[in-house]
Amino acid sequence: MRVSIMTYNIRVAGPHDTGEHAWEERRPVMKKLLEHYLPDVLCTQEGTYEQLSGLEEDLPEYRYIGLGRDGGSNGEFMAVFYKNSLFRVAAFDHFWLSETPEVIGSVSWKSSCTRMATWVLLKHRETGESFYVLNTHLDHISEDARRNAAQLLLERAGALSEQAPLVLTGDFNSSPDSEAYRIFTENRIFRDSWTEADEKEGTGLGTFTGYTDESGGGEENRIDWVLLTEQWKVKKAGIVDGRIDGRFASDHSPLFVNLEQRKA
Repeated sequence: MRVSIMTYNIRVAGPHDTGEHAWEERRPVMKKLLEHYLPDVLCTQEGTYEQLSGLEEDLPEYRYIGLGRDGGSNGEFMAVFYKNSLFRVAAFDHFWLSETPEVIGSVSWKSSCTRMATWVLLKHRETGESFYVLNTHLDHISEDARRNAAQLLLERAGALSEQAPLVLTGDFNSSPDSEAYRIFTENRIFRDSWTEADEKEGTGLGTFTGYTDESGGGEENRIDWVLLTEQWKVKKAGIVDGRIDGRFASDHSPLFVNLEQRKA
């Protein structure tokens, strides 16, 4: 099975962004960008219920699974969009990056705000092949929170990956030389799709532009990742230019990967 996956921090809508950075101005730019790539699976971070409803309207071939980090439709989502013609959802759940992962809205480890993860088990409608997608967003302030969240995600991913291949996506707010990156990649479970790719586009780029830096801060600022279990081969990985006609769709650049599931 081959599958294309994009991870994308779409920047939360709010009064802090005005002018061309306001969501109502960015939404049509993002629509054009996503229509160009049309990944089989799109994992977003920071999107609110209103934003995700807008994307679902703009991209009618997709459905999504998600929950607000403050419960229900409240707060930011770690949403997993998927092409409804290709996949059906076999299972899903959510947990919080805290000492009490099943408690909605729980916060630990000096995290600056609530952080969570959403996982979805997708089953291919024709072949019956299944895989997990786990989507998250680590804290942007507390190194202690990022380190502990990485350990928790590794533990949860390990249990899920015993049942089916798994892809972990997200904004990790961590560079490739961070402790969190070491925890994720120096184990038997995960490999970094960027370093494993047969072909790359965007070498030397980072993924946080801040709406101004088209280089994304350089490779040391590659903070958005797609991590993989051993069942996947990475055909191509690309850090996508998140602009259309010079206008930024978000303050992050998305990462797009083409994967092929290895035969058992």
